[in-house]
Amino acid sequence: QIRDIKVIASKLTAGDVRKLYSGENPKKNNNVELVVNGTFASNITGWTETAGTVSHDTGGDGGRIKVEGTSSGIGRSQNNVVIATIIGERYTFSVGVPGSTGYHFVHLGTTAGDANIKANLSLNGASGTYTYSFTATATTFWIQLGSSNSSVNYYDDVSLVEATTLVDFNP
Repeated sequence: QIRDIKVIASKLTAGDVRKLYSGENPKKNNNVELVVNGTFASNITGWTETAGTVSHDTGGDGGRIKVEGTSSGIGRSQNNVVIATIIGERYTFSVGVPGSTGYHFVHLGTTAGDANIKANLSLNGASGTYTYSFTATATTFWIQLGSSNSSVNYYDDVSLVEATTLVDFNP
């Protein structure tokens, strides 16, 4: 007896359909990491200081990025390598905030310095892992890790993976 059936629209190409019939899942999420050096294991190569002071810190689980705001404003780091995304595909971003002495923020955007995907992913200064899923509206993705008003904040395990699978559980 079948009780619950859901019909979920999926965009499959002719090649995807051929793969399905041969037993392969063409939309399988392989969790390929798109952020280069998001663990900051030994350095912060690939990340650029745009304001305040940004440095590598050996605390935490072997390395993290330290972002310090100034008394007159904001400390900010953003990746200087454009992360390519596919318009219409779903992605999941996550970042660990292992320590904080004040106001930290994470902005996600489609151009450098922009926050049009998500502004202020975290506003409360608490430690933890923050996750945000979105559908790409552009072919580029930028991350800003920030600290303001003389705060010292740490970030680790910055990640972006494609979240699309054969069955999309996101509404």
